[in-house]
Amino acid sequence: MARPAARPANEVAGSYTLERIRTVIGSLSASELRVARLILDRPYEFIEWSAAQLAEQSGTSGATAVRTCRRLGFSGLRDLRLTLARDLGWPTLGTRPGASTRHGPVIHELFEDAGRSISGMVTKETADAFKRAVDYLSGARQILVVAAGPTQVFAQDFAINARVIGKPVDFWPDAIMQTVLASQLNRKDVCLAVSSSGVNSLTIDAASTARSAGARVVAVTGFQRSHLADIATVTLVANTFDYSTKSQAAINSAGLLLMLRGLLIAMTDKDAAAGEPRGHAVLDAKQTMGRYVYRRPSAGTNGSSS
Repeated sequence: MARPAARPANEVAGSYTLERIRTVIGSLSASELRVARLILDRPYEFIEWSAAQLAEQSGTSGATAVRTCRRLGFSGLRDLRLTLARDLGWPTLGTRPGASTRHGPVIHELFEDAGRSISGMVTKETADAFKRAVDYLSGARQILVVAAGPTQVFAQDFAINARVIGKPVDFWPDAIMQTVLASQLNRKDVCLAVSSSGVNSLTIDAASTARSAGARVVAVTGFQRSHLADIATVTLVANTFDYSTKSQAAINSAGLLLMLRGLLIAMTDKDAAAGEPRGHAVLDAKQTMGRYVYRRPSAGTNGSSS
């Protein structure tokens, strides 16, 4: 995929990540300042640079390039690159040569791409937001889950398993009922809004209603810069932004499910740490599914096959 042409500064001035860099730039050393200014001036190119390339372009060392990323509040170069790529909506991060022309069994390609991509979904910013989301959900008087379209299956999965661990959860598939219930929430409640695109109008209506009622809104979505993210109290982003593979849509769906299941597991762990064990978010297969396992009749009994 070709790199985009350089864009005027005013076109990326609204970037949250770039604004964040600008707020701390005065505390950097001279060499770190060169790295930071280069990122601000050429953000779309920076997204695809290695530490060596960043050092070469800024006239510094690789160690200085990585240290600057940490001084800017990120865990390292990859964290800053991925966060900025999500912020700007630039989809090439993680592209590898030959990805779009590779031939072989689809199932092998899907799982290989998933293993490579999913591990890079969680940035430092997402990890911090995840902790806040767990605190909000664990302390909520009531949790209302809202979603519309294909992501409803993930919302329903969360609601069912949240009930299993004893959480007060409501989920209605009907979008009108979601908005009605959202209007009845208060500041002690949390609305969990799930939307891969972050622009589904039905989900946004319910989330906006919940926020107006005083409830916190936890958004699980694929885009940081979206209408849903603007409404949310805290946003969890699950997206690879790697459009070099035909598996990307499936991988992002898996990311949404993992993010929601992760919330359940973290909530369970938080309860256990507080001395309130309520079972595990993932049902025990031996206890729950054992009675549904098919057992072939012994030879010689009625119904056996030769």
